[in-house]
Amino acid sequence: DHFFPQKTTFIVYDGKTFQPDTVTIPLGGTVIFKNNGKMPFWPASNLHPSHLEYPEFDPLKPIDPGASWQFTFTRVGNWGFHNHLFPSSVGVITVLKADGSKPDPIDCTKSENKQQCWESRITAALKEGGVDEAFDVFSNLYTSEPGFAESCHGISHLIGSEAYKQFENKESFHLSPKVTYCGFGFFHGFMEEMLITSGNIQEARDFCKYVGNTFSGTISFAQNACYHGIGHGAVDGGDPRYWGDPQAIMKPGFDLCEKVGGTDFETFLCGTGVVNGLAVAISNGEFGLSITPDKIMKLCEDIDKEVFKHACYDQINTLIYWVSGSDITKSFEILSTMKEMRYFDISMRSLSAVFAHNNMTTEQYQDMIKHCYQWNGSSRNECIIGFVSGLIEFGPPTKEYTLGLDFCGTKGFDSDGRYQCYKGMMEISGTYYDALKTASICSMIPKDIDVKTLKYCSTDSGQKAAASEYVPPQL
Repeated sequence: DHFFPQKTTFIVYDGKTFQPDTVTIPLGGTVIFKNNGKMPFWPASNLHPSHLEYPEFDPLKPIDPGASWQFTFTRVGNWGFHNHLFPSSVGVITVLKADGSKPDPIDCTKSENKQQCWESRITAALKEGGVDEAFDVFSNLYTSEPGFAESCHGISHLIGSEAYKQFENKESFHLSPKVTYCGFGFFHGFMEEMLITSGNIQEARDFCKYVGNTFSGTISFAQNACYHGIGHGAVDGGDPRYWGDPQAIMKPGFDLCEKVGGTDFETFLCGTGVVNGLAVAISNGEFGLSITPDKIMKLCEDIDKEVFKHACYDQINTLIYWVSGSDITKSFEILSTMKEMRYFDISMRSLSAVFAHNNMTTEQYQDMIKHCYQWNGSSRNECIIGFVSGLIEFGPPTKEYTLGLDFCGTKGFDSDGRYQCYKGMMEISGTYYDALKTASICSMIPKDIDVKTLKYCSTDSGQKAAASEYVPPQL
């Protein structure tokens, strides 16, 4: 049970796979990653794309062809890794104890092991019971593990990525309403894996239609999330020829969206994924990208096509949030630099949404209300609607709406603001839940709110689909 391997080990990347993809090293051993491929690669710790299991195990930039990067491991364990630019390329590095014995089973009570434990449990559930069982574990972790909520979107990426591999291998595959958990991150992972693996546009389009048919009359936003996932996947791989130029990086994605979108609305949804993927890349320092607060709006201004300009302003929230250091006052200051004001309310709604998170206190809710009330008219309303939408989008699985009810019931609203809050809550709830559950949520709204005027709550509205046509912003 005791083994003393060499202190230095080489792993070669050939452009698609790591050779070898499994190695064992002593504590304090070094792994040298050599790029023998024709494109840059980026070896890093799981999970993709956060690399939080072993954050130091990350070069923080791509490694050029012919170049090498090395890392010395000072933590015992089994460390999964991947190529950040082609996450299907994976491997495992086992770091032995000082006496040469194998690592102990992961102690999930220690905070530094949480990410690895979560990945291990989710991956095991995927293999044993498929997507449904993986999301059952996901839901349990969300409610029982402090800190899981902050990582849930990335972990839902993992489920989507692994689900595509099952789908590609023609294994038993079932889509359930659980794919909505944590902002539909499932579709980001699924479509990214599909585009990287096959690059088949028709396959992507067909899958989104399958999603729409599967959830017809129930979770109407699922198909929208699928098209968004296509755009997101088109950027996550990155083409080194365009690094450092955000417009050039987005263009292939936008071109793909025009091919895959059967309608202007589907093209728009795909475009939002492209912009979101770019924003994530910039905030992670990927692809030679960087940006300053005064240049953020120019990113959207420089886009010519209306449908993609709209998509940009809809998804510029991630970038503003990151550049501001997650400071809401600074974020609103950046938003105020917008020149193309017909998009202002669109960006206001999406920006306020990113400040919503689980386990917020009443004081934090009241503080958000004050921030929204610094704006007038429609901008104030969009701030309120956006925030409550964000609460539901990333809320506790199957109980997302409870955060909306809590926020809308917070003191600090005037009568119109309170109405706008419930209006926004129902606009998103009606696309997340089936008709029966939506009706139940409507019944929980206070009696002094005219519920019949809220979307999905009127007796004759039924469970309508989410917006299905593209409507450009008006001057």
